[in-house]
Amino acid sequence: MVIEEEAIKLLVFVTPRKFGDRGYSHHPASQIVELAMRQLGHTNVQELILGKFYEIELADGDDPEAARQRLLKDAERAGIYSKSIEDCRIEIEK
Repeated sequence: MVIEEEAIKLLVFVTPRKFGDRGYSHHPASQIVELAMRQLGHTNVQELILGKFYEIELADGDDPEAARQRLLKDAERAGIYSKSIEDCRIEIEK
């Protein structure tokens, strides 16, 4: 019997950058979704921050932490996020 190992994935979370007391850099889409939530009766929604999520499956044998570090280094050049207005967090899912 062959036991398949689950693939290791990198989970990439991109959120608007917070600028101290000025709050987040709001994307118009966040404001539209926030307004829609309120119009649908979710009056308790005080603030909605729209972000991006990527799930990247690693090739067998690749070192997860090394891959995470490489991706974090190259994420902006790859177009995953814009460092001037967004933050990027990468987690390893095993």
